[in-house]
Amino acid sequence: MSSSSDDNKPFDPFELTAAILLGIGAIGASLAGHQEGLWGGQSVEGYGEASAMTTKASSTFSDELTIYMQDTQMDVRAKELIWEGLESEDTAVQDGQLDAAVADFRARVRTPAVAAGEAQSILGRRRVGNADP
Repeated sequence: MSSSSDDNKPFDPFELTAAILLGIGAIGASLAGHQEGLWGGQSVEGYGEASAMTTKASSTFSDELTIYMQDTQMDVRAKELIWEGLESEDTAVQDGQLDAAVADFRARVRTPAVAAGEAQSILGRRRVGNADP
């Protein structure tokens, strides 16, 4: 049997280096898997909460936008009635238009205090010389 110089070495340095690097890679992969297991569930929960908050915010925005548009339309309609009443030469038409504006405000405004204040404001705009309070 012939003996070579490779047979006398207890290990090959290249194979040792490769084995160490593969071991470090395996340890890193297992740590990454462990961290994913720890934080993956929390990220899914956080995403779910964020999605729920976004849906709630969108719903609230839509509701408030609808209320704003209704209030704007109510204000425009009341101002039309007031303007028509103030421009009219006939006192019966004037009183009817202003009373309609007051009734419209009282029917649609959400709080009684605001409705009463707006009604007083409208009634105060009646033309000078009208005996109605």
